[in-house]
Formats: sequence, structure tokens, C-alpha cells
Amino acid sequence: MSSHRRSGLKFSAALLLGLTCCGCSGKTLQDDNPVFAAAPPRNSLTNSAADDKEALLTGKQPTDGIQTVGFSQLNAGTLTGTSVVALVSGQPVFLDDVLGGFRPLLETRQELSDDARQQILANELKRRLPGYVDQELVLHALNAKVPKDRQDAIRKDLEPAFQEIVADILKKEKLQTESQLEEKLSREGMSLPQLKESFIRVQLVNGYVATLANSPKQIDRQELVEYYRDHLSDYTPAERVRFAEIVVRFQEHGGRVGAEKVMLDVLAQLKKGTDFGALAAEHSDSLSAERRGDMGWIERGALADKDLEDLLFRLPAGGLTELQTQAYRLELYKVVNHTPASTIPFDAVQKDIEELMLKQKGAEARATVMADVRSRGRVTTIFDAP
Repeated sequence: MSSHRRSGLKFSAALLLGLTCCGCSGKTLQDDNPVFAAAPPRNSLTNSAADDKEALLTGKQPTDGIQTVGFSQLNAGTLTGTSVVALVSGQPVFLDDVLGGFRPLLETRQELSDDARQQILANELKRRLPGYVDQELVLHALNAKVPKDRQDAIRKDLEPAFQEIVADILKKEKLQTESQLEEKLSREGMSLPQLKESFIRVQLVNGYVATLANSPKQIDRQELVEYYRDHLSDYTPAERVRFAEIVVRFQEHGGRVGAEKVMLDVLAQLKKGTDFGALAAEHSDSLSAERRGDMGWIERGALADKDLEDLLFRLPAGGLTELQTQAYRLELYKVVNHTPASTIPFDAVQKDIEELMLKQKGAEARATVMADVRSRGRVTTIFDAP
């Protein structure tokens, strides 16, 4: 396969995954969005008929109106685009529903054996199927609760957001028109309508879950303070030292005497006020000379040479060590900066803590909704044990 084809596989698979992966971060519709606001009286989402419909769609009460497929009918052999890979509340999910254009694109890779393709398909399916099944469960619940006219309104409302995504793709892929993007996608077994439907699917799922999730809009100050106290170490950066070195090796200067002469000249220039970095760049025999001797920041425990580490941490910013004599070289170190361990005040991180806690509580609320949705559905996949 050409490098163009291989890069296409990465492009199309990554793009489709980004749009279809359950829980991916996109333009999630929040519960304050008018398309998910309270329905008009004639379209009430809390009436008993809607609840009964949800129960039917989620598989609690199978009826003649729901297609049912027994586990024995799930394909256990060769995977094809029409292989039934899961049953969600009695309704079949086909391999191509989950993998989209991945399978036809994979089949163009003639260098792979049939067994290798099957293994790749199975691995990719196993990775994507759980998220797709979760989407199906949510969509079943959404279809039972949200009238069709409301869903049509949501789809229309999402059109500008999808166009923004298309514009971003065109820019990233350096394409000029949607026709060029269509051509690129068609060579990879995909299309813009497929991408659009995948995007809308994700937004419907995320929007519905967000609507049901009981997540707070703000966090009480006392709760923020308690979190700060419980995680105080996270807001207390460790003591750090940034240092630079000048290393003069004996062998580079005809032996110890020559090296000592160079280092004495360095010390003399330092006393005159010459910049340490400039001297390191000119005289140091270490690779750090390219960085003007800079060795970066370290925390306690970072150096194997504990004596040197202790020496550095005892010095203030700007401090120089005494000349260090080793078996084959002479060393001189400067502490460029030294920051002690210091706890950041609560007021300085209060906003960050609140944002973090809101995200955590939001994720927990969405997880609770998903757990409830899963409990109401029936799922069987080809990966389940017989």
C-alpha cells in the first residue's frame, strides 16, 4: 500500500472516531439549550405514554413492534459489514454501523492476509463497540422521550456547528472546497453525510445525557475550602533548584595542570563579573556548554550525586559552589534560581478548584445517568461468553 493510502487510513479512522466516540468532547447541548427545554404541553416528555414507550424501547416489555434477534443469530464466524455484532434491546447492530468506513478501507490493504484483516477488525470492533452500544441505549431512551419534531429542531440547530467542524477540517487538511473533502473521503470509504450523521448522533447523546444529569452549576465555598485542605500537597510545589555547570576535563587540556590553569582563569573572570553562562559556553567541556551550562530545574532526589545535591540546595539563587575536584575533571556550579516549598494561597487557586470540581461532579452525574440507562436496556454482543 502507498504511503498516501496508509495516511488516509489514519485520517479517516481518526476523524470518524472523533465524531462517533461516546463521551467525546464536542459542542455538547446543555440542559439550558432551548432545544432541550421543557416541551410544549402537547409534547410533554413526562406523560405516561412516553414512559411506556421508553420501557418498550429499552427492552423491559418486548412487543411485536420491536425486532428481536436471538443470541444464536449473532455471527460467530467471518466478520463482514452485515455481521450482527450486538443486540441492543432486541435490535441488531451491524459491524459497519460501528466501524463505518474502516472495514472497506482495511480491505484495500492487499498486503494483509484474510486472517490478519479479521484480527484487525475484531480488535477495532472490541475497542469501539462499548461506546457505540452506550450511544444506542441513550438514543432508544431519547426516541421514547423526545418527540420527532423536537429532534428535527435539534438537528437543524446543529447544522451551523457541523459547518464549523467542516471548516476546521478543510483548514487542517489544506483543502479549498467541500468537494475536495468529499473526494478525499470517498477514496477512503466515507462521505460528508456520514460524518454529519455521526456528529449529530454524538450531540444528541451528549445533549440528552447532559439534560438528565443532575450536576451543580457552582460549588459552595466551604466545599472548595475542604477540597483545598484535603489536597494541600497539590498546591504546595516542592523546593526546586535551577543550576548551571562548568566542567573542565583533564584529558582535554593535557592533564590536570592544564585543566587547573583553565579553571583558575574562569574563576578570575567570574570575580571580574563575567557572565557564568558565557564562560560555560566558552570553556566547559560538557555537552551543557551548548546551553551555556544550564542544567535545568531539579527537585530533591533528582541527582545521583547526593553530596552535590545537598550542596546545591544549601545555596541561594546566584550562589557559587567551591571548586569540585573529581578523578578526571574539575567542576564549578552556580545556582541560577532557588524556589522553596511554598503553599499557594486558597484565593489564588479557588477558581481552578471550582472548575475542577464542577468537571468531576459533572462526570459523576453523567456516569449516574449512563448507569441508569444501561440498567434499563438489554445488551448482548459477540464478545459475551456463551
